[in-house]
Amino acid sequence: MQPYPIWGYHPQSRSVSLTSAARPTLAPDEVLVQNRVIGINPVDWKFIQANPLH
Repeated sequence: MQPYPIWGYHPQSRSVSLTSAARPTLAPDEVLVQNRVIGINPVDWKFIQANPLH
């Protein structure tokens, strides 16, 4: 399978970068949704930098 671009989160550096991943294998009751456009708001970047889940 061809890798496709994703935004990946890197906990060590608390950053997000464009990377690639393999297409996941889906279960019979799952669907794969393709996004055409995404948006990241200023609060999203603050949440990423603060890393409250770590």
